[in-house]
Amino acid sequence: MKKLATIGAVALLAFSVTACNKADPAADYKKFQEWYQVQEQTQATAQAELQKQLTEVMSQAQKDPKALETVLNTFAGKVQETLKSLDAVDVKSDEIKALKDKTKAVLGLSNEVISEQVKVMAAPTAEAQQAIQAKAQQLNQAAQELQKLQADLKAKFEK
Repeated sequence: MKKLATIGAVALLAFSVTACNKADPAADYKKFQEWYQVQEQTQATAQAELQKQLTEVMSQAQKDPKALETVLNTFAGKVQETLKSLDAVDVKSDEIKALKDKTKAVLGLSNEVISEQVKVMAAPTAEAQQAIQAKAQQLNQAAQELQKLQADLKAKFEK
């Protein structure tokens, strides 16, 4: 009888540990969406600041490379903060992890494209413009994949 009770207790413990570690895609999706809504506003503000600062730097007769670099570094820092906050979103579902990873990739690539575009604006060359076009196409492809994944998950979890 004591053995049966011990086996029962072990089985109950194993079951509860398994249940705690089981992914809940709907809850993970909700966590991700909450993060996304907050970050959407943060990114819009960061991009508006970037545009304003770039306009100021680029309107000067003598474009100051250091000022341009400072503007880019400030924006890149905000993107890094966003990526860190995304890393902090704890999701266990593979579906939502894929969404999180794709979002992270698009944010990183977007930051690269913006930085490269600004550098080319300061010192345009044909090679640099072609490189940006290729990277921009890569970004567009990744963004389309992300939008499709978001739409699929929205249809699945927001019923």
